[in-house]
Amino acid sequence: MAARIDRKLLATGVLLLLLAGVAWRVLSLGMAEQFARTQPVRALSWRSDHPVALVLQAERLAASGRDAASASRLARQALQANPLDGRGFRVLGRLAADRGDLVRAARFHALAVTRSPRDLPSHAWLFEHELRSGKVAKALVHADLMLRVQPELKARLFPILIGLAGDESARPALARLLAKAPPWREKFLQAMLAEPGDSRQLVVVLDASAGSGLSRTELAAWLERLTADQAWDQAYVVWASQLPPGTPALANLYNGGFESEVTGLGFDWRFEHVPGASIEVLAGPGVSGQQALSVGFDHQRVPFRHVRQLLLLSPGRYLLEGHQRAEDLRTPRGLSWSVACAGSTVPLVATAPLKGNSDWTEFAVEWVVPDGGCPSQWLELALLARVDSEQMVSGRAWYDDMRIVRLR
Repeated sequence: MAARIDRKLLATGVLLLLLAGVAWRVLSLGMAEQFARTQPVRALSWRSDHPVALVLQAERLAASGRDAASASRLARQALQANPLDGRGFRVLGRLAADRGDLVRAARFHALAVTRSPRDLPSHAWLFEHELRSGKVAKALVHADLMLRVQPELKARLFPILIGLAGDESARPALARLLAKAPPWREKFLQAMLAEPGDSRQLVVVLDASAGSGLSRTELAAWLERLTADQAWDQAYVVWASQLPPGTPALANLYNGGFESEVTGLGFDWRFEHVPGASIEVLAGPGVSGQQALSVGFDHQRVPFRHVRQLLLLSPGRYLLEGHQRAEDLRTPRGLSWSVACAGSTVPLVATAPLKGNSDWTEFAVEWVVPDGGCPSQWLELALLARVDSEQMVSGRAWYDDMRIVRLR
């Protein structure tokens, strides 16, 4: 009987010891987890092999520069505790760089991003290292990943990439990357095109991007930059190359019948919002085709000049013609089309004003584009008003079948 009791007591004691060991393991792990990210030394006092605490303490020691040996030891222990976490290699890479051993530092950082592909500090180090080594294409791989993982880094990286766009030797590598349409490309192109300088340096970059199809925002930014730089011919080529299949044939006046979607880009129609007026493309009685331009007014003062198209007419004599209709269009002076050289407020020609009521009628006017100083022009529909009181307008105007013909 006593022997059986002793065996039971022994078994109970062993079980209690096992339970105590499990409890201690659970407690120590919980305490280490609690302190690992804020007090790594305290976490390591609970669990000397906690991988997160080992990495953070190694990073702190490496950053302080006081105990490189301990930092290296802790980093290697972290890699043993969790081989899939590459941050230990990052610490080893930093220590190698501090010793001036850039070859070994690059190797360690490359291992870090292999184990932890989203490790931004390692990508940042490799980006700068490859740039300093003249390996632009390799550097851009790291810039691309950093911008994908953390788009907010554009404030630091975009100025560097814009500098590469202005470097003839680096530009092709940047162009190849942008041709793949990374998700940050649109914002980068906008930032690049907003920078002052010679836009001709950006042609390689933008042409490569256009090969994968520019977004509406990218195309708008590119065209606005070209027109701001008065690179009219290049702007026209870029705009025409991005037109979708099935668009109207190119002519002196684009989409004069208003049958295609109005994009507001390049040398297409531009409809700008203004209170008191509505600019639409609608079906209506007597229109040629499916629809026509319709401009309605709400009986209030409107400084209207908000329908325009950029033209690229060479010097010579031209005829502007089309059809128009007025629906109770009440205005002191009426609506009129005018053509002026880009950058000038003095029109080369203006049509007779439209007002009142009228069925569809033809209008036509001739003018001359001068030999010099007028490489591009604006066609504009505006309300003829010399003073504020003449801006009071109500009713509706219709326009259709517009075209510009060069006269011999």
